[in-house]
Amino acid sequence: MNKNQSFSSCLNYAGWVNVSSRLVAIVLTAVFLLAAFYPQNLYGRCDEHAAVDAEQHVLLLNSYHKGLSWTDALTDAVFDVLAPLGVEITVEYMDTKRTPLSQSEDYLLPFLSARLEDTSFDTVIVSDNDALDFAKKYRSVLFPGTPIVFCGINYFTPDMIDDSGWFTGVMEVTDARGTFDVMQMMLPEMKRVTVISDGTPTGLAESRAARSVLSHELDQVEIRYIDNPETESLLAELAGLDPETDAVLLTVFNMDAKGRYFTYEESARLITEAAPCPVFGLWDFYLGAGVAGGRMASAADQGRVAANMAAAIVQGAHPQDLPIVTNSPNRTFFDAPALLRHSIHPSSLPEGSVVHNQNPAWIRLQQDGLDRDSKFSYEMFHGHGSVMMILDPEDGRILDINKAGAEFYGYPLEQMLTMNIMDFNILPAARVQMEIEQARQENVNRFRFKHRMASGEIRDVEVNSWPVHIQDTPVLFSIIQDVTSIISSQAQLEGILAERTETLKRRTRALVFILVTFVAAQGVAITLIVRYALRQNKLSSELKQANEKLERLNAEKDKLFSIISHDLKSPLSGLISSTKMLSSQLAVFSQDDIRYISSELHKNSKSTYALLEELLQWAQMSQGGIDYKPVPCSLSEMISIGINTVKSAAKDKDIVIRTDFPDDIAVMVDQSMVKTVLRNILSNAIKFSHQGGEVLIRARHSEGKITMAVKDNGIGMSEEVKSMLFTVNKAKQQLGTDGEKGTGLGLMFCKQFIEQHGEKLWVESEPGKGTTVFFTLPNG
Repeated sequence: MNKNQSFSSCLNYAGWVNVSSRLVAIVLTAVFLLAAFYPQNLYGRCDEHAAVDAEQHVLLLNSYHKGLSWTDALTDAVFDVLAPLGVEITVEYMDTKRTPLSQSEDYLLPFLSARLEDTSFDTVIVSDNDALDFAKKYRSVLFPGTPIVFCGINYFTPDMIDDSGWFTGVMEVTDARGTFDVMQMMLPEMKRVTVISDGTPTGLAESRAARSVLSHELDQVEIRYIDNPETESLLAELAGLDPETDAVLLTVFNMDAKGRYFTYEESARLITEAAPCPVFGLWDFYLGAGVAGGRMASAADQGRVAANMAAAIVQGAHPQDLPIVTNSPNRTFFDAPALLRHSIHPSSLPEGSVVHNQNPAWIRLQQDGLDRDSKFSYEMFHGHGSVMMILDPEDGRILDINKAGAEFYGYPLEQMLTMNIMDFNILPAARVQMEIEQARQENVNRFRFKHRMASGEIRDVEVNSWPVHIQDTPVLFSIIQDVTSIISSQAQLEGILAERTETLKRRTRALVFILVTFVAAQGVAITLIVRYALRQNKLSSELKQANEKLERLNAEKDKLFSIISHDLKSPLSGLISSTKMLSSQLAVFSQDDIRYISSELHKNSKSTYALLEELLQWAQMSQGGIDYKPVPCSLSEMISIGINTVKSAAKDKDIVIRTDFPDDIAVMVDQSMVKTVLRNILSNAIKFSHQGGEVLIRARHSEGKITMAVKDNGIGMSEEVKSMLFTVNKAKQQLGTDGEKGTGLGLMFCKQFIEQHGEKLWVESEPGKGTTVFFTLPNG
């Protein structure tokens, strides 16, 4: 068999059209139609499906492009009839829907001439008007002496063919009046019909045909026409229709007034989604795209009749022996989901109607079973992207499943409607039945199962199942989520978290040991001071100062212990309990829970470490363990370093840090101390500033010194808080604007560091007006 070829808009190549088998019912329907249209035997034989000579060739020349539903359905029907007879079929596509024949004719002729010159055909089937016009015009060049069978021809007239006797075929006549009668019978409240057509030749012709049989009023129903509209204005007008008294008749809308192209399905979906009322059509390619139905021309019927005529010709009949079929084989077709959407009951359909896309909801409606329920949207159910199914709560039979569910499990939808949930749940049947009972009684609504796909693959799924009533019938409504990757990731996370938890425990124990050692050392130091003071039997001013210092140290120690008990014990207790909970109950936490707890553990660890660092620094200062080493240095460099240390915190709160000082200021300072001062003061300014706030750093020469000022526009402080800034006192501690915590020791360090330089540090602040920290430095 030679390699077949096809032709599209840009001279695209397409290979053999793959032929899939059809149901016996389709073949029987084709035979029935053929017998209805031709009482005599068209084949000239008793056996209509007797094999023909294997060398017989048929060309199918399509006006339009591959992928257009009308063309694809017609092509499939031709193959259904001719392929079983051993006929070799070549398919060509002229693509005139997107590129008009007037623009493509000049290159179509030489191209097809070259492609077909080495092949002779026993007959040529042409589909739709452009292919017939082209074949008539160039028959003597492309296929002289070859019979031509046409189909899908709108508004056929004898002048569309010549008088050579080589033409025959089947006419396609749309039935606007028949569709109107169907609409009126099914919609007794209908008061107005809107007819939609585009500005293409087909659209204009269909509009004229509809006007000729419907006029502007028929049987007290108003008929109005929308011709060649812009898409936006059309959809807006449709949205205003009444769902009870309006209906729409769609002829064709492949191109709007702005030249935008739509496939049949695209235009049907646009129109049916915009219109709140039922939409009817004249061709069966609209079924499945939201159109309810109508008295429709069928591409498959056109293709089958034409193919049967071609089969008769290749078996010896002459075209003149096969009269043109003028009675277009239209039938009454409907789409079940579209009928359900508009609550149209099966009993309202004309006798002999063919309903496509029947689903269990429609079948149950026919059988007076599960009806379309106002509390349950079948349209949402079938179109939703999540896996959904409806189960019999007694035995687990699948009463309905949506398209996403069939795709997930890998079975055809029709097959799944014959299955039971136990067919792919790997648990024992008794266990599955027990879980169904749990869901039916609403004791448990969420389950974790392992389900087997059609491929044999096992997937972890989470099933959420609830008992509901659809038209007073109890069912289980279930949503299934694939959690295989989540469970795999959770297992990996458990290992990582266990390792990090152990590390955190070790670090926590180390921190506690350091803290206890520090407190013990402080106690020993205080004890030694007391013993030393008791040994001194002097009443001098020196002893009095020692006692006062001792009392102050004791007071500060007591307050420090209070801070430690609250600010250190509390987070450490939280760390220990959190890590214990994670290590012993990890399975109950979701990924988001684990991520949140880990983040809180990290923040608590950081704050605990910062507290310990400041306590150690305070202890070192109070015991005189920090050396003062002033050196000449650049103030601007130290300020830049200080800004860099708080840049991340400022960015998190969208705070702008501005500076105002000469670049050439030099100071004689201990760099480590001054950097600590700048870091603490800037951190406080950011901590107590609102989102989007501002911090200003100023420096000026003043009386042989350098005066620094760090000003924020944050929450400020009261006189009571300000009076306790440089003491160890829990009451002075304030939370930052984002809940940031502190120890209250930072400014004490800053003041002592500045005083070690022989300079001053002071604070000005008012509630709600921000805070300014001033300090002086020695000029360098």
